[in-house]
Amino acid sequence: MRVMRIILPAILVIGAVATWVWFAFTDRRELAFHGFVQGELVFVGSEETGRLVELRITPGQKVEPDQLLFVLDSALEKAARDEAAASVSEARARLARALAARETPEEIEILKAKERKAEAALQLSQREFDRARQPENVGRRDLQDRTTAQRDIDLAALDEVRRQIALAGMSARPEDIEAARATVAALEARLAAAQSRLERRKVKASHAGIIQQVYFQGGEIIFLGRPVASLLPLENIIVRFFAGEALLPRFVVGANVLVNCDGCGASIKARVRFISPTAEFTPPIIFSNEDRNRLVFMLEAVPEEPEKLRPGQPVTVSLPVTTISDD
Repeated sequence: MRVMRIILPAILVIGAVATWVWFAFTDRRELAFHGFVQGELVFVGSEETGRLVELRITPGQKVEPDQLLFVLDSALEKAARDEAAASVSEARARLARALAARETPEEIEILKAKERKAEAALQLSQREFDRARQPENVGRRDLQDRTTAQRDIDLAALDEVRRQIALAGMSARPEDIEAARATVAALEARLAAAQSRLERRKVKASHAGIIQQVYFQGGEIIFLGRPVASLLPLENIIVRFFAGEALLPRFVVGANVLVNCDGCGASIKARVRFISPTAEFTPPIIFSNEDRNRLVFMLEAVPEEPEKLRPGQPVTVSLPVTTISDD
């Protein structure tokens, strides 16, 4: 009897513990969702057609944003850029000429010397003109006519050289200046386009990530629209898993989940970003312990440590313990 009193409570305790463990294991097993890692690749190509002369990437290599990936031949683009730059320099010189005085300072000094010469000639002819008008020369009509003509000639010559000096200090007409400015703007735009085409011969990474495949080798012709390499950014690594209709209400967009895989060590935290609105049949690569519910909904989660996962890797997704206990 005494032995029974000791054994019976022990059996009850063991039974209770076993029951709790069974229910806990069953609950956790029901909340384990099978899935796999998906990588959304970025295909890197060229906006130009040309020969691949330099390849700086290999599969598995990690690259950073703006890192140079490959280079195409650019001899023609460099020549076009240099020609456009020369045209811009010429147009700018013409505009500067239009904005500046018509004549150089040296040429203006020559005109001023002519002005002084014309002034001296006018002074002389003016004295001759005044002398011809003296009383003793009243009867000399020919002298008066000759001095009058010479004075008028010298006066016109002085006026002409003064007008030349004024014109030499002026710039071009406003419409000519505007035309020169428009030419400069058009050629600068052509230079910018040529420089852009030259820069496009050097293709750089738009994202940080890991090179998955390289499709061309040095010396081959790259065509427009054909990818040269595929890049997997870390932020493009997601986890896809599937949940039955009965367990779908446990998930909302933004909810936290735990991702487990072989060799990953501790669970990886992830956040649900997408829940499919339509059901689908369980994919053949997903194996579950029970087949009573063949219709499932696909969910996507973004892992906090994507570098620990590899595309195509099978994973198991579960809800955090706090979420399980709350439900």
